[in-house]
Amino acid sequence: LDTILELAQRAAALIDRMRVFGRGAEAPLQPVNIHALIERVAERMAPRLAATATRPAITFSRRMPDALPNALARPLPLEQALTNLLVHAADAFDAMEQHPARPLLIFTAEAIPGAIRLTFADNAGPVTQEEVRRLFEPFFAARHVPQPSALALSAAYGILHDAQASLSAQPTPDGLSIEVTLRGG
Repeated sequence: LDTILELAQRAAALIDRMRVFGRGAEAPLQPVNIHALIERVAERMAPRLAATATRPAITFSRRMPDALPNALARPLPLEQALTNLLVHAADAFDAMEQHPARPLLIFTAEAIPGAIRLTFADNAGPVTQEEVRRLFEPFFAARHVPQPSALALSAAYGILHDAQASLSAQPTPDGLSIEVTLRGG
């Protein structure tokens, strides 16, 4: 019942956000607890990260200090943007022909002066510099990821830009690292 109530409250918040958007006014940025936010995202994504018939379970490792200041954002859109980043990583693992023995998605959060830096790193296969350069463009798909996931990254970029956050990506030897920097709040 608690989960149903929470989902109903999220749906109501989303509808309110759509109403505000329709009027052309933006809801104000507010303090967001990153610990609670990531736990909600992890709970929502748990079924998607579970083992499938074609790949092992994706381990979602979270590394955050206990005393992490709040970020300044719109909670529901931020949750959707971070979920979109995880969806893209899960789709990249699904698109791999040869999976790593331990598919891994590492989330790191750290306080930096005036901001919170969030990093998502995966080992879902290499990404070229050209792919990284175009990663957040609508309809561009890197690593043979299906189109809906490619749109998810573009949507995440728009949401984060709206929250006055920065978003960047860097290739790693075995995957991709995406960094989000949110204003502290």
